[in-house]
Amino acid sequence: MDNVTTDGAAPNNAPSTDEGRDWLATTGAGSAGAVLAALRDPSLGVGAPFSQPILLFERARVAGTTNIRDIDFICEDIEPGAKLGLKRDADNRDDAFAVRVFSPKNELIGYVPADINEPIARLLDAGKHLYAVMTDHERYHAWNKVYFEVYLDD
Repeated sequence: MDNVTTDGAAPNNAPSTDEGRDWLATTGAGSAGAVLAALRDPSLGVGAPFSQPILLFERARVAGTTNIRDIDFICEDIEPGAKLGLKRDADNRDDAFAVRVFSPKNELIGYVPADINEPIARLLDAGKHLYAVMTDHERYHAWNKVYFEVYLDD
């Protein structure tokens, strides 16, 4: 019990703040994050420990579907409940917070709408694991309306 004091103060042999930073640098900053990211790799067959999906946005519509080649065929293969991928498009000249939405087969189906993409983009930039789930799809004249929810897997 050398490292415990009765008054809550740091013991004399506790590492200083500078020593703590040095320890983090030598052990590899982000190494815990790398382990958790590896655990989320579906090819490993291991779920992330204590993973709890958090619903961030309940209903949104994929933007830009009319600009996607073969969107009719892509949408035919997506069933409600399917997981959709979210990936940052930081180089997008039109929207600094652009986030692409991908089908389960990793085909681009459009973008997260601009009115909700900033918090999603910032979370993705911070290394958080986000995904979408398709809730509904409807065809309206020439438009494919794909609705989805956004989850944070934390």
